[in-house]
Amino acid sequence: MEEFERILLAHLRKYRLMGPEDCAKLIYQSEFAGEHMISSPEQSLKWIRQEMDEAAPSRGDIYEDIGDGVFRLHLGPAKAAGISPEEINDKFVSSAGKATGTKGRQSQKIALLERLCSEGYTPFSVDELTAFLEKYRAAGCPALHHSHRFREAYKPHYRVVKP
Repeated sequence: MEEFERILLAHLRKYRLMGPEDCAKLIYQSEFAGEHMISSPEQSLKWIRQEMDEAAPSRGDIYEDIGDGVFRLHLGPAKAAGISPEEINDKFVSSAGKATGTKGRQSQKIALLERLCSEGYTPFSVDELTAFLEKYRAAGCPALHHSHRFREAYKPHYRVVKP
């Protein structure tokens, strides 16, 4: 859990507008990667091509560690580096069966988030997190979208991969 604490704190410093749902998304992705997003390799490639058309080539890290050997492959830096949508899709699709996450570890990471929030490391309050987690847990802790605030501030375009 120490590795994930380091990663979560790094994300909270880098993305200062993270909300509870953005943290829960990070936790979910670190456990289960992006398998929930793949209906078919062909459809996945179509979506990556569309997103790469929208994403501006940008500087920055292509890969961002999100724990347990899982990474966010950022499309803007990948585009700037000349990585094709096909290559990205191959990495994304081949990662689908490699995630070894468990609901138990997801719960442990959520408990870690609760602790860090209570210690003042998050931009949101304990009350905000508690209200969010009540609904999130009742829904079974599913995959989520980024918050509107996160999307507006950071324009995330990435795929979750496990090399």
